[in-house]
Amino acid sequence: MYDDYLYPDRRRFHWMTRNRVTLDSPEAQAIINAEKDRLRICLFVKKSDGESSDFYYLGDLTPVAWKQLTIDDDQGNTLPVVTFDFALSDPVDDNLYAYLTT
Repeated sequence: MYDDYLYPDRRRFHWMTRNRVTLDSPEAQAIINAEKDRLRICLFVKKSDGESSDFYYLGDLTPVAWKQLTIDDDQGNTLPVVTFDFALSDPVDDNLYAYLTT
């Protein structure tokens, strides 16, 4: 249901909040104001839930764009979500990127 991914340039990450989060929500505001408030955002990922329990640290994130959208849940209800694009502190290693995205 959620649309999270690394961009092919290996320098950006797209993330979608849980549902019922709006741009005015404290969760979204904390991310939007992270630089100003000196909040460190770290990205840990794993390939998939069924793959293993290994997480990979991909670096620190800086929010660069955000947008409020909606998604439909299993019952057909329309729910707010916020999507974020982040810049990574360093590009993801080629081999790790290939492993995570294939």
